[in-house]
Amino acid sequence: MQPGGYWTDLYTSSTATTPNPVYDALRTDLAQQWAEGSVDSEPRLAAEALTTLVDSDDPPVRLLLGSMVYDVAFDISRRRMETWAAWEQVSRAAEKAVPAPGFERA
Repeated sequence: MQPGGYWTDLYTSSTATTPNPVYDALRTDLAQQWAEGSVDSEPRLAAEALTTLVDSDDPPVRLLLGSMVYDVAFDISRRRMETWAAWEQVSRAAEKAVPAPGFERA
């Protein structure tokens, strides 16, 4: 499974030290990012997907969980495929089957 973000108690259950004022601006920015436009989800949804995966007769080797992860993975894969296709001739030219050393035919 390759999950996106899920809201858990990770950020609220840990013990914190006294905040260093040097990082005040960063903390403010992160708090705003987490409050606006969050793409994290309820952990229950990941659990339901996991149950579906386990119950499947034909489970995938990898399963993307979440729309953002799905979109990012597809975008990366698409760009890789485009690069590979553009370089196909060079890739194929780098291989020519030859007998293993010491096994040449007489």
